[in-house]
Amino acid sequence: MAQTALISRLTFASLVLVFAAVVSGQEPNNLGDILDTLPAEAVLQGRSTGSSLDELRLLDSLDIQGRHRFVFPLPRTEAGPATQRLREKLKDLKILDAVSASLEAKVQTVTSLADQAAARGEIGLSKRLLGNAKGLCSVLESNRNNPGNKRSESDWPGDNIRVARATEPYSLLAWNSGAYSIATTPNFSIASQAGDRPTADMAQACELAHEIWSQLFAWRLISEQVDAPKSDPTFRREPFRVVMFRTRDAYVKALRAIEPKIGISTGYYSPRHRISFFYWDGPKSLPTLVHELTHQFFQEWNGREPSFNSDRDPGFWAIEGVALYFESFSMQKIGGAVIVDVGGWDSPRLQMGRYRRLHDEYWIAWEEFSRLDGNAFRNSKDIAAWYSQACGLVHRWLDGSEEEFQQFTNYLIEVYDSNGAKASVALAQDNDAMLSGYDQYLLTSWNSTSESNARPVFTNRREAVLSRCEATSQDLLAWPSETREMDWLDLSFSKVDDRWLTESGERPWQIARLNLESTATTDASLAHIATMKELKELDLSHCKVTDQGIAALRGHPNLRQLWLDQTQITDASVDLLLSLPKLERLSVERSGISDQGKKGIFTKKPYLKR
Repeated sequence: MAQTALISRLTFASLVLVFAAVVSGQEPNNLGDILDTLPAEAVLQGRSTGSSLDELRLLDSLDIQGRHRFVFPLPRTEAGPATQRLREKLKDLKILDAVSASLEAKVQTVTSLADQAAARGEIGLSKRLLGNAKGLCSVLESNRNNPGNKRSESDWPGDNIRVARATEPYSLLAWNSGAYSIATTPNFSIASQAGDRPTADMAQACELAHEIWSQLFAWRLISEQVDAPKSDPTFRREPFRVVMFRTRDAYVKALRAIEPKIGISTGYYSPRHRISFFYWDGPKSLPTLVHELTHQFFQEWNGREPSFNSDRDPGFWAIEGVALYFESFSMQKIGGAVIVDVGGWDSPRLQMGRYRRLHDEYWIAWEEFSRLDGNAFRNSKDIAAWYSQACGLVHRWLDGSEEEFQQFTNYLIEVYDSNGAKASVALAQDNDAMLSGYDQYLLTSWNSTSESNARPVFTNRREAVLSRCEATSQDLLAWPSETREMDWLDLSFSKVDDRWLTESGERPWQIARLNLESTATTDASLAHIATMKELKELDLSHCKVTDQGIAALRGHPNLRQLWLDQTQITDASVDLLLSLPKLERLSVERSGISDQGKKGIFTKKPYLKR
């Protein structure tokens, strides 16, 4: 079924619920509407304590054009206390009953859609919808032992983890029996020299990654396999093998003989051994874990031995690009559930790809890029840019329609079967066709939804590159206020002016890296920019800012990089620039600052980079 059809059905179902409420004289029961009834001080108090209610808004929309959203129950060990805290908070605010009713209505709608999908034989889609329904049930589930709410062993694989000391030696790594543990899960066998708790944490992360990968890709892959059992999108029976080291040093020392360049990695999947190797350093290890597991899933999903040689065969960009795509998923816990978004124009890994193409206008011709093998990729002097383009191109296909998603999946199958050169023609006939489609995606995907704001709520997606897009101040003001704390916002060459800052209201923007190059920004914005406490980088090149406006930045405690090229500042701002205690880089080319003024700055701050 096309993704757009699913979105239409869910949107229609939501509209039916709202229409029924209006006819009966009741208020709509969307979670956002319920939260909007709260006094502002209650919401602000929740934010200040780090237990914001804003996350509940994420559950208003489970299908968003251009990204994939999943809801899963938390493992039992976490769910009880988390649900109890949320229920108590909602009860204190007198909205517990309303939120419960809203979630119940959503569960009924999603479950009905899952039944319809199963009746049509769309097993993968049905599984995904049922998974979301179970996740929604878990948000406010107060007691897992309640007979009406008790989960079965099959509900969430992350619950079914067993860790025990090994009774056999691990010959590949020369580990003696008893010197390591084995974590057994429904889909993995994990040999670990870390403690039981880190091992269990990583095992849960592996199961979460596998569940999302299965719902996104497995049923699409199986549709291309005539001998696969159509009723089971995850029919692989052998467990995926994973090895977990206690420390990075142990990881490097043990694997140096297997992979000479292991020292530059933080995780590694070996196709020869059919094993993923990691060391676990808490949540910050998750992106690497997901990246390498993606390689393993595609390589081993049906138990066959792919013929693809990553060193010599073309199409290496797609292998790495899909791992980067999957790696950039975002997670947020809400009561007894966790919500995960995969893909989307604002996904973390995509932003550098957007910057390379939109700001720098960087592009490797499709005919060359599609034929690159792993050796050429890894030995490139500009490998970061190549990876960025690979990530961007995969997003262009997987963020699109169901037909586009399947088209890329088919191409990926051909790459793994060593037919990448021939199959690349199916994605684009020539360079102009690929570049046109890619640019169209980058320039319009940020504003392609039919919702009132183009950026769905997700509180931990904190980067956005809109360089050269048609973005206006009004567009940014329409974003949910929960998205205004950002690590990086690039608005260069866009149509924004001062209003996105001056009209931001009670929840001003807080940004660490801000690029306003060649926009209609004036002195009116500087007072608001100066209140960004974590601001480290600021680009005002080609903006109409003057000494009077820049004065607001005096003594800013964290500003490290500042670009003021072709602005109207003069030597009157020299003292201001010298007042920035952490400034490391300054560019004032073709501004009103004289050569003597520049000399004074760089003489007193000789360590400044230009």
